Amino acid sequence: MELPHPLVQGATKIRRHRAARPLAALAAGFVLSATLVFGLVTFVGAAFGIGWLPEGVRVAPAGILVVGMLVVDIISLRAGDVCKLTLRRQTPKALEDRFGPYLGTFMWGIDTGTAVTTIRVSSLTWVTLGLVLLQLAPWWLGLAYGLGFSLSLAASTLLPPWRPVNAFGEPMWVQRLLTRSRPAVQVVCILGLIGFGAVAGAAVIGAL
Repeated sequence: MELPHPLVQGATKIRRHRAARPLAALAAGFVLSATLVFGLVTFVGAAFGIGWLPEGVRVAPAGILVVGMLVVDIISLRAGDVCKLTLRRQTPKALEDRFGPYLGTFMWGIDTGTAVTTIRVSSLTWVTLGLVLLQLAPWWLGLAYGLGFSLSLAASTLLPPWRPVNAFGEPMWVQRLLTRSRPAVQVVCILGLIGFGAVAGAAVIGAL
């Protein structure tokens, strides 16, 4: 993910305390959006009475979802690509230019925090939302997701030594790190899906 202008290391000679304000706006938008999306999915599942179904009945489709998404992720990894079931878009950079460093970054966070409107490395997002819909996972996973993203972003932005202005105004070391680590992240997500599948399978067998 590319950071909006006020958060880009080397883009301007701003200090950390000035960078923290747009960073806080982005984090607030991200946490709010992620929490609302997961809360909405939980509400939809509850409205249809999914939670009243026996757990074994709900675990079976969860297992099918996990296996299906596992196949998708393996295909994506072998192709050297991101998740096949994702929108091929990033949050527009123009948001910060159009709405300013605070409202623009807040809107940036709102867009990326939905977890479904931008590129996904893994289908783990869809599995998590499916588990929430089936009332097998809590709504506050969205809050945890938002806080995890925000804290890691704050650490990666504010803690490293700031560098002088460069010709591109982009933190190229971050981009290179993300590019190199993507296959490893995909493998970890695949292992997570295998773990989910094993747990779901054991639950179904135990319910028979």
